[in-house]
Amino acid sequence: MLILKPKIKLKIPLILEPLLRLRYRIGFRKYDLLVDVGLSELSSQKHMKILLSRKTNEKEIVEEQKPIIEGIIIDPAHSSPEKLLNELIAYAYELEIVSKKISAEISEYAKKITMWNKYMRFPNTSAKSIMKMLRRKVFDKDGIFMLKGLLKEGFGISAKIRLEKIEVLEGSGQIVYLPLYIEVLGAKVEVFDATFPEKHLSTPYTSLINNDIELLKEIVRKIKEKTELVTF
Repeated sequence: MLILKPKIKLKIPLILEPLLRLRYRIGFRKYDLLVDVGLSELSSQKHMKILLSRKTNEKEIVEEQKPIIEGIIIDPAHSSPEKLLNELIAYAYELEIVSKKISAEISEYAKKITMWNKYMRFPNTSAKSIMKMLRRKVFDKDGIFMLKGLLKEGFGISAKIRLEKIEVLEGSGQIVYLPLYIEVLGAKVEVFDATFPEKHLSTPYTSLINNDIELLKEIVRKIKEKTELVTF
């Protein structure tokens, strides 16, 4: 099996998280990425698949014999580059729809500001009502525009792209395992990326698991079965 070479060993449970290698070309630009097809597939948090992705560095990929690997091996949901690309395209389309709604809300808010400017010289009831409507608002609290940007810049994928425009290259479809250490702290966990030379907290994986109670229970159950020491 292929794994990203671990650079640290900790005395806490280890899991091996499957990443699917995606090598493809869009126009003149090539992409070579490792995308999570394990825990992210068990969660409804679609945006985490983008945040958990990383560029491929072949020098960090090593081959190990499965029997000598210690830890919990998470099975990949699939190993199809086309399926994964279709999922990313579909997500880009969802983000486009939501972003258009946000843009419409911002436009409506701008109209209210224009109305306020019109009446600000003559304070009256209309002006006061407009002022109430101009309370501070956060339009993109879920980071929709940021996710659109990450998909576009990192993957070259937007709502306009179609699968037939993407040339899948040789090497796509490989499963590469990411070693992660998991420490159970009461009803929460902390996840550490073993590809760093020091104890490095993986904020995305920690967030992914802790924000999904069913996924959290599943992970802790697997750890309990493996170690027979952890309770939840």
